[in-house]
Amino acid sequence: MMRTVYTIIFAALILANCSFQKEKTTGDSDILTDIIDLEIEKEKLSPLESVNRRDTLIIAFEGTEFGEWGGHRETFFFQRSTDDIIVARFLRDSVPFDINNNGAESFDITKRIIVQDTLKTLNITEEKLVKDFIQRITELNLKGPVLSSNAGDLYLIRNTNKSLNIHFWNSGNIMETGYLELKSSIFGEIDK
Repeated sequence: MMRTVYTIIFAALILANCSFQKEKTTGDSDILTDIIDLEIEKEKLSPLESVNRRDTLIIAFEGTEFGEWGGHRETFFFQRSTDDIIVARFLRDSVPFDINNNGAESFDITKRIIVQDTLKTLNITEEKLVKDFIQRITELNLKGPVLSSNAGDLYLIRNTNKSLNIHFWNSGNIMETGYLELKSSIFGEIDK
């Protein structure tokens, strides 16, 4: 009789353990499926997901080909279309720098003219380049400006709802910012 009771208890423990293992495995499988689904959803997200339809991301650059007086300006405007696609607009201007009859240099910002106006729809890779550029400028801005000359390039990154506003002045190497790579990767050779 005791042997039968032990056998029944032993069988009940084995069945209960198997049932617990099955529940545990099913739960782990659900968690793994949720993680995989989350990763797939993350891949679908745009790197510039924060740019919504009512806002415009602006990246502006002012060169210093005229030293401390400044130089030409280049501006990117990024907007999300109703199709959830990021459209980029690139504007480049030119400023005359003349030498008058007395030999004095003249820099007249009122004579700025747009010399380039280009539109393009961005793909995911190009959106990631924009995101990486913003991160790079933020890192450089937190380190502080590199003071190697009295003239430098000015970078402005902001959006129209004012939740992002970065001003970075770089008197060091323009290559460290990644700006030229960003510009040429998205729009190709546009400096003509």
